[in-house]
Amino acid sequence: MNRLTSIPSSATPALTLAGLLTAAALVLGAGFWIARKEVLVRVPVDRQELRKLIEDLGMEVNRLDALYLQHLSNIARDTGFTSTEDLIRHCQQIEGIKLYSLLTGPLPEHALHYEVPASPPAPSESNVQPLGPLRVQAMARSVTDLARSRIFTATSGDSPRQGWEGVRGSGEAVYWEYKGPHMGIAFTLGVRAIKDSTEAYMRKWLAPRLRYFMNHGATLRIESPWQTALVTPPELAEAEDQMPDIAAPIPGRWGHWQVMAWDRITPSTHLDGGILAGAGVMAASLALLGVMATRSQKRAYQLATQRVSFVNRVSHELATPLTNMLLNLDLARECLSRDPAAADRRLDLVEEETRRLSRLTDNVLTFSQASRGMLPYHPTPAVPDDLVRGVLDQFAPALTRAGLTVQAAYSASCPVLLDADAFVQIMANLISNVEKYASDGEFVEISTHWESDTLRVTVRDHGPGISPAAAERVFQPFERLAHHTSEGTSGTGLGLAIARELAHTMGGTLHLDQPGQGSEFTLALPAQAAA
Repeated sequence: MNRLTSIPSSATPALTLAGLLTAAALVLGAGFWIARKEVLVRVPVDRQELRKLIEDLGMEVNRLDALYLQHLSNIARDTGFTSTEDLIRHCQQIEGIKLYSLLTGPLPEHALHYEVPASPPAPSESNVQPLGPLRVQAMARSVTDLARSRIFTATSGDSPRQGWEGVRGSGEAVYWEYKGPHMGIAFTLGVRAIKDSTEAYMRKWLAPRLRYFMNHGATLRIESPWQTALVTPPELAEAEDQMPDIAAPIPGRWGHWQVMAWDRITPSTHLDGGILAGAGVMAASLALLGVMATRSQKRAYQLATQRVSFVNRVSHELATPLTNMLLNLDLARECLSRDPAAADRRLDLVEEETRRLSRLTDNVLTFSQASRGMLPYHPTPAVPDDLVRGVLDQFAPALTRAGLTVQAAYSASCPVLLDADAFVQIMANLISNVEKYASDGEFVEISTHWESDTLRVTVRDHGPGISPAAAERVFQPFERLAHHTSEGTSGTGLGLAIARELAHTMGGTLHLDQPGQGSEFTLALPAQAAA
């Protein structure tokens, strides 16, 4: 049992396009996802601001060291103290002094040592006494050793000098000044007190200067000479375990201050250009394939629809003349004996329907040959005017019934070489077009004339006309204009398409002019005079 081929659904192109566009979007999205790579980007600390901070910190460290030395030298130089209590009070104004030593020689018995308490003595306490031997042994041993080894090693001609000595393992330091052969001053300093005071001051000094770095998310660490991190506010990130990107030591009296900075490492999304380009090409290819497939399916759908419609119309067009022929033959048989004139009229109608059937068959065969690119071309000697008259004679009954009067102007009576069958088929289709669609125009104008070596045949009607937008569409196969121009008419929709195709096969053209009311078709053919 044969299965009929079904017509594709009109929704199929849209579904195909939607599917392929979705696939393209998925490919592009997958490409973005695969191309995304997380990379760590180094954001350097502002080098200019950091350099300024290091320079300012270095100057402040030097200033503090010089100021502390100046305070010690002032006390060592001042001999106008009214009492020992006055001397102690001056020493207490300077952070870190634990012991004041007055030296008159290198031997221990040549020295007087005064302990400087952390707080001023009470008013009831007076007459501060030098330390006894036991306290001297506990607190002033480093001073007495220095008096013998360093301070009083000069000759009588030596000039005054001073020096610093650290006391290993005791957390103390000694500052001394040599003023002459029998005069020296030494201060035993508590480094812990100096450390606490210096670091507290530096934290306050650094706070406004670090605000810029905190606002920019920089990671800094500033250490005192005692390895204490001075940068501890929560706004700043903790120093990383890895080596700093910048480390600047600043020398000072008590050791090196350290400024360390780390460049900020931030994650950043990077798109691989190669992967992204490949995904883009694939997505574009899928989208283009979708558009092409959609157009192809639309054309296939339209062609299938047109073919089904064509088959239906051809079946109808074949059935109509055959039915008319059978009917008129029956009537002619009945009238043959009693009314020969009526029988002749019936036979004329049969002849007319036969020609109509012949034209329909010729158009279908010509369309089939044109579809395969096999249209024949057989030029023979013929007179164009005679061919036009022959076509008009064939259509005379039909045109008369349609109420159309023919106005012909012939100017091509010389024989030329052309394909007479193709020429007749073109003219038959043009006049048939007038009969079907322009019968209300009352008359049709046909003219033939020469322009150089070109034969021009014009067929003009005075019907409703064809809009400029449809001037080319009427030459498409199966095309039949809607609205009033095609209502109630029959036909396959191939006449004008076949006429133009035949004109091109003969090396000519067929086009539609718009003279105003009605339509004007002009056939132009190169025609060589017959020998």
